[in-house]
Amino acid sequence: MLANYSMWFGFEFIIVSFLFFVAVLFLHLLLHKQSYKQQWLVSISLWVLIFSWLVIFYGSYIEPRLLVVNEKEVYLSNEVTEIIQAVVLSDIHVGPYKDERWVDYVVKNINKQKPDIVFIVGDFISNSSSEVDMLNPLAGIVAPMGVYVVTGNHDNLDGSIGIVEDKLHEIGFKILNNRSEIIDINNKEIVVAGVSDVWYGASPGVAMEGVSEDQNVILLTHNPDIILFSDSKMADLVIAGHTHGGQIRLPFLGAVPKIPTDLGKKYDRGLFRYNDQQLFITSGISETGPRARLFVPPEIVNLNIHY
Repeated sequence: MLANYSMWFGFEFIIVSFLFFVAVLFLHLLLHKQSYKQQWLVSISLWVLIFSWLVIFYGSYIEPRLLVVNEKEVYLSNEVTEIIQAVVLSDIHVGPYKDERWVDYVVKNINKQKPDIVFIVGDFISNSSSEVDMLNPLAGIVAPMGVYVVTGNHDNLDGSIGIVEDKLHEIGFKILNNRSEIIDINNKEIVVAGVSDVWYGASPGVAMEGVSEDQNVILLTHNPDIILFSDSKMADLVIAGHTHGGQIRLPFLGAVPKIPTDLGKKYDRGLFRYNDQQLFITSGISETGPRARLFVPPEIVNLNIHY
């Protein structure tokens, strides 16, 4: 765990050092501009320094706190008679960057949406089981049909999975690690299944055991790669997180870092059609690695599911 936290502190040191030295260099050039022969080059340098400082500061300290609410419509049936308003979120990552104050803020915004049901698809903590108490504000989520969750790869680090699951049970969530539940609305059923993380024993076959092809099935997973598993084909809709939407994006280029999936860069965030299935990937609400987010702010998603 200490090694993991040293990585976070290393990123913090780099960011703060960059901002400090750029500011010092900017002031030096500004105050001594007249002593340079090529005034135009100094002027360009000043603007470059201003721009780079603002981008790093914005991406590190402003955008990561800009929680947005997005909305998507999903259709699971050609004969729609019911609709579920689900709020989807992922990658809470309480720890070095986000604490219970952030979680409380997120919960208040979830409740403003007045969801029927809430799906949280993994990575509740960052690195250590000692972080789980920061999740306590999640108990304030109000959803008449309940809160259904699966765990992610970070929840398994440091041998934390048992402690994370105990906390989620204590809060009152329904953990769907390799199991499913049936929800009945006006005598029309929908199956909500879930798997443990792809890297830690995910089994769609076990999760959807007994499910028939004529049932509407939602599969919750942290890693969207579950859609590559042959025994996940029963799912009409797969809901995932894990990618952070790339976390740092550039216009026209999309995600800058490599997306940590076998699906690749194309499947970074949003709603996709993958063969005969629908795949929805949320960008999540927190960060790993550097604290930065750029052009992909934290999001919760109103996913209106028609079936």
